[in-house]
Amino acid sequence: MHALLEKDEGDRFRRLSAVMGFLGHIRESADERELILSLIQAGAVWYDLDARGYRRELDGRFVLEAWLPGADLTHDPHELDLDQVLALDGPTHISSIIEMEQYGWQSVQGEVLLMPIVSADLVRRLLVVIGPVEGEIEATLQLVCRSAGAVLDHLAERRGRDIRDRLVRRLSASTGSFQSCVRAVVGEYLGAVEAAAGRVAVTRPAQPTVTLYSTGGEGWVTEPVPALADRKSI
Repeated sequence: MHALLEKDEGDRFRRLSAVMGFLGHIRESADERELILSLIQAGAVWYDLDARGYRRELDGRFVLEAWLPGADLTHDPHELDLDQVLALDGPTHISSIIEMEQYGWQSVQGEVLLMPIVSADLVRRLLVVIGPVEGEIEATLQLVCRSAGAVLDHLAERRGRDIRDRLVRRLSASTGSFQSCVRAVVGEYLGAVEAAAGRVAVTRPAQPTVTLYSTGGEGWVTEPVPALADRKSI
């Protein structure tokens, strides 16, 4: 019995050391998806967890983004709408069979654990674990997910600076008319954020918003776009 207790304590200490080392490692992550994959792989190594990673879309839905190589995704929902149940400040447990089937988990035994990864006061990513999870493991996952949220904040700040510098360079290199400058800058921004359409609009207090330029897109512009004056700078 004494030997078993010593072994358990030794295993716990080694896992704790691995967790601390991992927290230092993820600070160097250069990509959001790479970060989530690292969390999933770490959970598999430390606790033999078969977790999934979901990414929040602009409409608030979460889409399946990451999983372990060879994982069986047959019973995993590819989209989740969890606004009614998801907590910002900690784990969410879904244990009702009716709720699990409602959200798309079929033939699941036990419960579903949702671990939020919060950045800028919004759940940007979601770590999902199927099956019962011990309290100590859940606490470790919560620590790791909170640290991952801080990394997401850092990545967002860095990406914002990179996009700003990219737009400044593009604008500085533009020597044509005001119209061509606007088109060039909007096109550069859409490419940087991987967007399909965009517009430049002017908002004024107590007056309607005026759209100066639009790349199009169904339903994107509801009023005629006024002609732009010919200017060399914006």
